[in-house]
Formats: sequence, structure tokens, C-alpha cells
Amino acid sequence: MIFFKPGRWTITFLFASLLLIQCDSTESTPEPDINLLATAEVNGYTVELFSSDALITGANSLYWLIKQDGSTVDLQSFEITPMMDMGMMQHSTPYSQPVQSQEFPSYYINDAAFIMASGEMGTWAIEFTFLTKNNVEVSGEIDIEVNSSWHLTSVKNTNDEMYFICWAGPKKPVNGSNDVAFMVYKRESMMSFPMVTDATLEIYPYMDMGSGQGHSTTFENPAVNSEGKYMANITYSMSGTWTTTVEVSVNGETLPEVMFEYDVLAK
Repeated sequence: MIFFKPGRWTITFLFASLLLIQCDSTESTPEPDINLLATAEVNGYTVELFSSDALITGANSLYWLIKQDGSTVDLQSFEITPMMDMGMMQHSTPYSQPVQSQEFPSYYINDAAFIMASGEMGTWAIEFTFLTKNNVEVSGEIDIEVNSSWHLTSVKNTNDEMYFICWAGPKKPVNGSNDVAFMVYKRESMMSFPMVTDATLEIYPYMDMGSGQGHSTTFENPAVNSEGKYMANITYSMSGTWTTTVEVSVNGETLPEVMFEYDVLAK
């Protein structure tokens, strides 16, 4: 039997192995599947805005990174305000404040449901203020582009109060079973759009086959969850163009029906 005496080369090999393990661990740090949408430079800090897709009217999930000299900055607080500038007037939109992601700790995440698209009517920007761990306060804004989509509609009650209904997912329904989410917001002012969590929603999916022919499919009416989303299930019997009407009842009043029209993709 041959015995090897540990020496300098053995220790060097072990040290190198540990370095490789550390490198592998660093490289395997999970990153969200998102795309960079916009960047702002303010007082030596870089603010980066990401999302999984281009921003649309309706529900969006936003991801934020704050950097200095290429490294992520630790924050005490981070607040935003989306603003649409229409020249003679400005308004905001339904949104939440960013919170640090538990799954991706370098990122701050929030939701925003944009109520109109960018274009000739006006432009969007998101104002931000953050406070670093070193007590440096930074304020600025980042310009964004919001595209029109079928995911948002609105309706007024008999008192002319505006409600916005968002199709919050899936963005691309497919043939078969789909867990569908709706969100409802009320416009209280041009700056305040609280989520409505005590409404009742009834839906009806329908496919128009032409010549007065058409059919529905298997579905369940929405029920609100702990996040304030109204969750339903629609099992599309075939791909093609569908509509789903939504009837919202809130505060003892049933609002006029609204309709979403969209394409269901084949699996």
C-alpha cells in the first residue's frame, strides 16, 4: 500500500478546488427573466428599469436596480410615482411601491397598471426617490414607453365614477385550461386609484363562429384572493379569437358589461 504525505501541492489543489466551487456558486445565482427597458443617470447613480415584456396598458410587473460604479447599492427606502404628462394636465395610474425581492434580492419590484398608452395624447415618466444606507437621498425620473393593449378597459357607474378592469393574466391565453386573473381599480382622483377588493365579478367567454353561430366553453366565475386579484378558470375548447364579457357589481350597483377581445393560441 502506498501512502502520500500531504504537502504544498496538495494544499494548493484543495485551495483551487474551493475557489472553483465559490465561482460556480456565484455564477448560479438566479436572475429573473426580464429585459432592460429604460435607464436614468442621477448624481453618479444609475437607475435601471426592467420587465418581462414591453410595458402595456393594463397590468405590468416592474423590476428596479440601483447601481453606483457598476455595483448594486443597498437602500433604506425607495419610492416611485408614475406620471402621465398631457400638457395642460397630469395624472398618475394604479401602482404599488417597490419592495425588495425575496427571490432576487438585488432587485426591487412593484406592479403598475397603466391606464393609457404613450403617444400624441401624452408621455409617461416614473418619478423616483431613494435613500441609500449611507443616508444619501437621490431623486429623479425615468422616461418610459407604454403600448396600447387589449388587457385594460373601463366603465362608469351611475354617479360617473370611473372603474378600470385589468386582465392581469395570462397575457397570452392558450387552448386548454387557463388560470385567469382580473384586477379592479377605482379612480378617486387624478392621483389616486385604489384597488377594489370587495366587488363581485361574473364572466362569459364566447367564440363567434360567424353567420350567427358561436359557443362558450367551460369556465368558473372569479373569486378574490388575498392579493386582491379576482381569480377564475377558463378552459378554451379551441384556439382562435375569443371575447370575454365581465360584469362588475360593487357597492350594491351592477356596472355595465365590459368586453375583452383576444386571441387564444394553440399549444
